Amino acid sequence: MKRYRIGEMADLVGLPTHVLRYYEDQGLVEPRKDRENNYRYYAPVDGCYLLAGRMYRSLGFSVEETRALLNEASDAEISAKLEERLAAVDLEMRRLRQIRRALASTEECVKRIKDSIGVVRMIRRPALYRVGGGINNEVGLDPAAQRIVKRWLSYLPSVLSCYLVERGAFVGEEPFAFNWGHALTEGDFAAFGESFARPMRHYPEAECAYSIIEKEDTEDFRPEHFRFLVDYLEAEGLRCSGPCIGSTICVSHDRGRELTRFSIAVPVERTGAEACPEPR
Repeated sequence: MKRYRIGEMADLVGLPTHVLRYYEDQGLVEPRKDRENNYRYYAPVDGCYLLAGRMYRSLGFSVEETRALLNEASDAEISAKLEERLAAVDLEMRRLRQIRRALASTEECVKRIKDSIGVVRMIRRPALYRVGGGINNEVGLDPAAQRIVKRWLSYLPSVLSCYLVERGAFVGEEPFAFNWGHALTEGDFAAFGESFARPMRHYPEAECAYSIIEKEDTEDFRPEHFRFLVDYLEAEGLRCSGPCIGSTICVSHDRGRELTRFSIAVPVERTGAEACPEPR
């Protein structure tokens, strides 16, 4: 039977010699050593093991998993491990699709952001589940909300960091205030297997007046930041019908100024129409 020295086997299977030595240390392959010269010699079957190992490693299995698949696993165990890995790949593909959607959406928004500041357009805002707390720049979450937020942050970039301005504060019927929180669209909420629980709040899908607000880092939100939207609603015969929700888009540095850009979506209805129900 032909024998191969380590350099020859490395050329045959396309791996550096140090990787072959590492695989030997990890028990993936066991070359024979010549007692006279202490050289490693590999048999043809070792090449098959190494190529199978390369295949398993290319599928994302760890070295330890590959060793077990090569040296210990039955057909049923190999099938189970492949099924398990397939489920993990499906999950990763879903996450990559979410990342791509977020990248494309953010890139498109940032690309035209300077031309969008203060410009109002109508959109259909998806239904949201949200957890928030604290007033203005104070963040306050009770233990139940903290547990939800901690879990939701593992869903990034699907989870939105957002602020909310109640209707009365937006239209000037109450002192101006806002609160920060986190939100998931209804679709992502279902996809992640979430269930409604207090202190979550649900905001139904709504027709909204949408725009971009810009403020300097040292500024707090003030009614003046939203005045152009109030004027737009009045001019168009619309009225705010519920809480206004916006999210952080980006922080930009321009000639020594640090500017934060936020979206804002104001749910609206025609003047004279019945008010939309409050979120539950």
